[in-house]
Amino acid sequence: MADFTPEQVRRLHDFAERLAALADQQEDRWKVETAEGRICLTMVEPTAPRGLNVVRLRRQIEAQTQEVIALSDTIMGDPETGLTKVPDLMVIAEEDVDDTAKVVNSRDVMLVVEVVSRGPTP
Repeated sequence: MADFTPEQVRRLHDFAERLAALADQQEDRWKVETAEGRICLTMVEPTAPRGLNVVRLRRQIEAQTQEVIALSDTIMGDPETGLTKVPDLMVIAEEDVDDTAKVVNSRDVMLVVEVVSRGPTP
């Protein structure tokens, strides 16, 4: 995040974490991400087709390569830029996962998948 001091980035992420904790208490499901000095809040519609697509991709990836794991709806962050995202699915070498960290280092991620809904048909 250009032009932001480390202190400003820390405050942004602290606020985003508080917002994510509040979002977890809501009936609807929300993603809280940071990008370019902004906090992005998105409502996620947990539809069956979306969930099935994520599960099917996850199974295929893990069946083909035993050294990787596919994580769903996990926070991924860049330690240098401060950018955070919560992709539907990410693939990372199992040896690169720090099971004590809150966030997966985006620089270790091999693949990111975002499942999108079909738009309205004309």
